[in-house]
Amino acid sequence: MEPLKYMFTPNVVKAISVAVKEYYPSFDATGFEKSVLDDTWSDLELKARIAHITQNLRRFMSNNVPEALKVIEKVSKALPSGFEQITLPTFVEFYGLEHFEDSMRTMKSITAGSTCEFAIRQFLKAQPTKTLAIMKKWTSDKNEHVRRLASEGCRPRLPWGGNFQLAIENPNPIVEILELLRADESLYVRKSVANNLNDISKDHPELVLEIAERWLEEDNKHTTWIVKKALRSLLKNAHPRALELFGYGNPNQVLIEALKLIKHDVKIGGKLHFKFECINNSIRSEKIRLEYLITYVNKTGQATKVFQISEMEMVAKESRTFKKYQSFADMSTRKHHPGEHKLAIRINGVIKSEVNFTVIK
Repeated sequence: MEPLKYMFTPNVVKAISVAVKEYYPSFDATGFEKSVLDDTWSDLELKARIAHITQNLRRFMSNNVPEALKVIEKVSKALPSGFEQITLPTFVEFYGLEHFEDSMRTMKSITAGSTCEFAIRQFLKAQPTKTLAIMKKWTSDKNEHVRRLASEGCRPRLPWGGNFQLAIENPNPIVEILELLRADESLYVRKSVANNLNDISKDHPELVLEIAERWLEEDNKHTTWIVKKALRSLLKNAHPRALELFGYGNPNQVLIEALKLIKHDVKIGGKLHFKFECINNSIRSEKIRLEYLITYVNKTGQATKVFQISEMEMVAKESRTFKKYQSFADMSTRKHHPGEHKLAIRINGVIKSEVNFTVIK
C-alpha cells in the first residue's frame, strides 16, 4: 500500500491553488505552487507535507486571519471531499486559536469536506469549557459530519490526535455530549460515540458500564449497537460485568475438546493452523463468546492478543467443530520473534484449553 503522503500530488496542490485564487483574487497562485513544490518536497513525510502546504497558504494569503478563514470555508466547498482537504482544518489549527468564534464557525462549515477532529483538539486544550459548550450545540445539527465532530473531536484518546487529558481525568463533560447522540440515526455518528465510550472505558470502566446498563434499558436498536461496540475492550479483557451485561454466563458446562495444531512450529511469514470442538454439555441453551488468545514473544518479554471467533447460541448437548488459522507474517503494527508461544481457547472470559507452539525463523 502506497504511503499516504503520496496523496498530496502536484495536482492536489494545483487544485488548492486554483480554488483559493477564485475566492481570493490577489493570491499568488504560481508563487504558492513553486514554494510548496520546492527542493524539500520529495523528502517530506505525511505530516510534514500537510504542515508545509498549510504554512505556505498562510504565507500567500491575507494577514487578516478571520478573512482568511472565510476564504477557507469557500475553498472547502469548491474542492472534492476527502483527506486531501486536511490542510484546511490544519490552517484553522495552526492560526485560528486567537480567533475563537471565527474558527468554530469555520470548523463547523468545513468538517464535511475533511474532518476537523484533529484541528479542534488545540481549542479543547486552550479553552475546554467554551469549546465543549459549542460542541454540545453541534449534537443537534442536521449535518451528520458536524454531529460526528461533536463526539470524535473530544475523544479522550484520539488516534493521531493525542490525548485529551482533561477528559481522561474527568469524562463527565464528554458524557453529556454522548448522551445527546446515543440514538443518532447516522452510523457514522454512532461509530464515533462508541469509540469515544471505548476510550473512556480504559480509564473509567465502571462509569461506562453504568452508562451501558442505563442505555440498554431504552431498548433502542441504535443505542444497543453503540453499547456493544463501546464495550469491546472490556469484553476482550473479560470484564465480568461487561460479559454479564450481554448474557455471557459461567461456561462451566461448555467444553473445548481435541484442540490440535496441524504443526507445532510455524515459520515467521507462515500460518498456524488449528482446530477444536466446542461442546455444550448443559441441559439448556448457552450464549457463547468464543475467542482465541495468542501469547507472543516480543522484545520485552511476552504479550497476549485476543481474537474473536464467534458469538453464538448453542443448544443443549450441541457440538461444533472449528478450524482456524493465524498469520505470522510481519506487519507494520506487529513484528514476530522466534521462541515459544501459546495458543488458548476462551469461552465467556474463561480459558478452556491451551497448547504451546514454537515460532522459528
